[in-house]
Amino acid sequence: MQNIYYIILVALLSTSIIAQTDTLVTTNGETITGELKEMTRGVLTIKTDYSDSDFKIEWNKVLTIKSRNKFIVTLTDGTRLVGTINGNNDGYIIEIEDTMFTKATKYIVSIESLDDTFLGRLSASLGIGLNLNKANNMRQFNMRSSLGYFAQNWKADGSFDAVYSEQDSIAKTKRIDGTVSYDYFLGNDWYIAVASNFLQRKFRKNFGQKRCKFNKDKMLDQITQNSVAKS
Repeated sequence: MQNIYYIILVALLSTSIIAQTDTLVTTNGETITGELKEMTRGVLTIKTDYSDSDFKIEWNKVLTIKSRNKFIVTLTDGTRLVGTINGNNDGYIIEIEDTMFTKATKYIVSIESLDDTFLGRLSASLGIGLNLNKANNMRQFNMRSSLGYFAQNWKADGSFDAVYSEQDSIAKTKRIDGTVSYDYFLGNDWYIAVASNFLQRKFRKNFGQKRCKFNKDKMLDQITQNSVAKS
């Protein structure tokens, strides 16, 4: 059993060490080591062990980048290059297998990290909530979920949300909606996008039923009294 714990510990440490292999130097001389996540809209994001939040820096303030990880680099003409990226703001070398491309900073529009493993490219989330209120006998259940996969030339995303609500004097509510989308990148800023949406809403009203109980003998006495009065 102890051997299993050691194996798991070594695997976790190895994953952490591999993730922290990206290094960048800013124009003011600061060195940051961590996991380069992305560069989009002129802002580069890197995850570090010594901060709870990701570190963000403007792209034009990055002096050098050193990394052994794989990235998708999008250029101003829409070309997508997949490989490692190293260099400085005079020119970054993007290595794809045995081929190297040198691109200046101004020609790089975005950088996205690309994991080699299936689980590394998969993203998922799940949220479940339950609300109870005795005052109006309210019961509500809600769920939100999402699933996505990011590959070299395509990506797919899906979501599923559901809400069930019930309380006194208000119609029962049931809402289910889902989305599925698929994008395929053709190159040169062209891509194919397909999306589908699903929505279902139901309302059901529970009308209260009033039950009245009558005393047969009292009703007969009342009818007899009325008849005598009229006579």
